[in-house]
Amino acid sequence: MNVFKGSRFQRIRFQRIRFQRIRFQRIRFQRIRFQRIRFQRIRFQRIRFQRIRFQRIRFQRIRFQRIRFQRIRFQRIRFQRIRFQRIRFQRIRFQRIRFQRIRFQRIRFQRIRFQRIRFQRIRFQRIRFQRIRFQRIRFQRIRFQRIRFQRIRFQRIRFQRIRFQRIRFQRIRFQRIRFQRIRFQSGWFYGKIFVCWARGARQGML
Repeated sequence: MNVFKGSRFQRIRFQRIRFQRIRFQRIRFQRIRFQRIRFQRIRFQRIRFQRIRFQRIRFQRIRFQRIRFQRIRFQRIRFQRIRFQRIRFQRIRFQRIRFQRIRFQRIRFQRIRFQRIRFQRIRFQRIRFQRIRFQRIRFQRIRFQRIRFQRIRFQRIRFQRIRFQRIRFQRIRFQRIRFQRIRFQSGWFYGKIFVCWARGARQGML
C-alpha cells in the first residue's frame, strides 16, 4: 500500500522484471515528474486488486520497452492526469485485462511511435469521463486483439493524428459508446484492417 508517494527526476535504464505478482495494491496521491525509462523488459507479471486514485504524471519518456505475459484483473483508476508523455519502440505481447474501470482520466500532449501489440484480450472494461488532447500516433501495429463487454461514456478527443496504423484480426463484442466527441482528427492510415468483427455494438455520438 502506497499513500502520498511522489518522485521527481527519476531515470531507469536496463531494467528487467520477471515473475512479478502484485495483489491488493492501493496508490493514492501519487505525483511523477521528469521520469525517463529506457531498455525495460517485463515478463510474467500479474496484477490483481489494484486501485489508483489522484495520480499525476508529467514529462514522462519511455523508450525500448517490452512487455510479455502480463495479466491485469480488478483494476480501478480514478482522477488520473497525464501530460507530456512520449513512448517509442514499445512491444506488448500476450496481455490480458479483465474487470478494469477508468474514471476521470485526462491525457494531454501524448506521442506514441513504433508501437506493436500482439495477442491482447480486454474483458469487462468501463471508461467514464475521459479527455484526450494533442495526441499523435505513428507506426502502430495491432494483431490478434479481442475486446468484450466494453463501455465508454463521456469521452472527448481533440487534435488527434494517426499515421501508419495497421490492425489485423480484431474482434469486438458487446461494445457501447455514449456521449463521444471527436474534434480536429486527421489520419494517414497505411495498410488495411483484416478480419474485423463487431457484435452487439451500440454507439451514441454528440
